[in-house]
Amino acid sequence: MSTKKQRADFVKRVEAFVKKIGGEDHPNVAKGSYGSTLQIETIFGRLSLWPKPAEKKDRIWTIFAKFDEPERAKEKLPCNPYSGKWNFHCSEPEYLFADFKRQLGAIVEGSV
Repeated sequence: MSTKKQRADFVKRVEAFVKKIGGEDHPNVAKGSYGSTLQIETIFGRLSLWPKPAEKKDRIWTIFAKFDEPERAKEKLPCNPYSGKWNFHCSEPEYLFADFKRQLGAIVEGSV
């Protein structure tokens, strides 16, 4: 079970990391109930991101991600080849965040 503070901290950590490596708030999408919709340019094109912390009764933490051009990413990443979805799910927010940082950092820096 997650607390309100844990959920807010998770969203802030994701937003801060994405912005630190060049991402920004998406200007055309309203903020969701969990925080900003973010976008970042990767070696596979633009990626939109939505962090979603675990709800009070839910144990799954998620960072939703979607490529604008899935055909560029599908050969190297386990994204949906049609929709471009490349989501991260885990019951442990620390593990999820570490995995997300590693994978996103690799495609922003071009080291896939």
